[in-house]
Amino acid sequence: MRKFSILYLIFIFVFISCSKKKADDNKTSIKTRPVVLNLDTYEPISVCKCSEDGIKTLSKALKLRKEFQNIEQYKNDSGSLKTMASLNNNWSLIRDKCLMKFGSQLFTPSPCNNPDKIQRIREELDALGVRTS
Repeated sequence: MRKFSILYLIFIFVFISCSKKKADDNKTSIKTRPVVLNLDTYEPISVCKCSEDGIKTLSKALKLRKEFQNIEQYKNDSGSLKTMASLNNNWSLIRDKCLMKFGSQLFTPSPCNNPDKIQRIREELDALGVRTS
């Protein structure tokens, strides 16, 4: 009987420990600041890579902003504002570097380049009070 109660306590302890770690991981997933890109080190290899990087960055910004019900709640969260500033800086760098390297090719839709999707995400962010230009 004593062995059973010891095993039961160990099981409960492990269960509680694992549950807390998982909850903590979910809280930090969006709040962590993205790696800030550098104009000298960011080298897109194709229009497809530019589109992929742009969509990924703007989607993260949209997901972050949608965590808040209104613009006041968003503006009162300094961590989110810093994360959004990093995402906006990355977006600007991606846009500028890709325009310098590929120019008008970025405006031609293809299976891997979706300028319309980028525009839709930017319009949605603008409607939510986040400037992307």
